[in-house]
Amino acid sequence: MRAAVVATVPVGQGPAQLLAPPGSRWVYVGNAGEDTVSVIDAVARREFARIRVGRSPTRLAATPDGRFLLVNSFGEHTTAVIDVATNQVVAVVGEGRGRHGIVISPDGRLAYAVNNLSDDVSIIEIGSWRVIGAIPVGREPFGAALTPDGRTLYVANSAANSVSVVDLATGRPWPR
Repeated sequence: MRAAVVATVPVGQGPAQLLAPPGSRWVYVGNAGEDTVSVIDAVARREFARIRVGRSPTRLAATPDGRFLLVNSFGEHTTAVIDVATNQVVAVVGEGRGRHGIVISPDGRLAYAVNNLSDDVSIIEIGSWRVIGAIPVGREPFGAALTPDGRTLYVANSAANSVSVVDLATGRPWPR
């Protein structure tokens, strides 16, 4: 297959992660060198808007229904919630320090935000947009993944050169 670049879209400083929510015409770009997310119109192939989300947005995740985009801000220690229909921030969720990785449960009820500087994962209830718990996971966690059934959370701990495996039914890391 031959492929070629068909367009180049200028965005903010330090574009890092991209995400296209299901069913959306938008592509979101976390501009890690500033405090914004660029919104690219995938049809017109141009930047449509920039949304302020907090210093150094590091990771993006979309709810399974594509209604909301969650953006972790490493510099602000928060998760901004963007309504994809309006491209507006509708909530900012705190608690935890150094937000990095984020994953959303398959049922769309919970988000797990990795806190690199507080060595834990915040559990965010989607809809109320509040932290309902935290799971200690090890030194300097960065990335996270969920099993397809949503029962097990894996968290990469860079300082410990390990991956914590969390049984979400109990909320406890394994091994204990």
